[in-house]
Amino acid sequence: MHTAWYRNFQRGIDHCLPMQCVLCDQCFRPSRPDHLCAFCRLALPLNIHACRHCALPLDSERPTHDENESTGCANPVCGACLSKPLADRAMVPLLHTGPAAHLIHRLKFSKGETEGLTLAQTMLTHINLLPSAEHPDLLVPVPMAYRSAVRRGFNQSVALASHIAHALKLPVAADLLKRRGGPAQHTLSGAKRQHLAASSFQWRSRHATRSLQGAHVAVVDDVLTTGATAREIIKILRHHGAIRVDIWCATRTPHPQA
Repeated sequence: MHTAWYRNFQRGIDHCLPMQCVLCDQCFRPSRPDHLCAFCRLALPLNIHACRHCALPLDSERPTHDENESTGCANPVCGACLSKPLADRAMVPLLHTGPAAHLIHRLKFSKGETEGLTLAQTMLTHINLLPSAEHPDLLVPVPMAYRSAVRRGFNQSVALASHIAHALKLPVAADLLKRRGGPAQHTLSGAKRQHLAASSFQWRSRHATRSLQGAHVAVVDDVLTTGATAREIIKILRHHGAIRVDIWCATRTPHPQA
């Protein structure tokens, strides 16, 4: 996918013609480069009150753990992450439902360039709320198995990481990890996902000399469901020296699949 060429081409088109909303197909004059009209942007299901470590949506009416009383800022943590946090920080702006799930489906199965840009821009809106000191040194997109990559011809995680890296001027390491083949994760239960993830990812041997010692890394993916994939990748990255590992995804399933 020629993301740089596409970005330049799309930028030129946007300056000359009205934009078509990626969700409702209505033409409008863009105010933001996310291909969403104002109405569809408001319809996105935001993941507002979520666990800081796994982005699980929490009940905003319940008292939250890890609250900073001196600043009045809440950093909610779910029960599971109190004892075993998934990541140092999870940044997942959307719930995997309605129009957000529709965008993900088109990104994954229709090679949706525009949908990828829309989701990446939504992620960036939330990432940019973080202090610059919270930005990672490196982005690591979740790899695809070889056969899946050949069949689909497209890795949605690499697409999202490329857009974000371009905006934040960060390097992307899409070749650190490799993934073994196996059944599609959306066909599996949560327990089977956990079992499969434990043996699915490996550090590429030719990069054995590359050190992540002391690095702050963000793992980029499209959907965060049970966290099994993220947990296994984070484990490998920490083993190879990463001192902090965040997870940046576009959408979060409201409840982990059983």
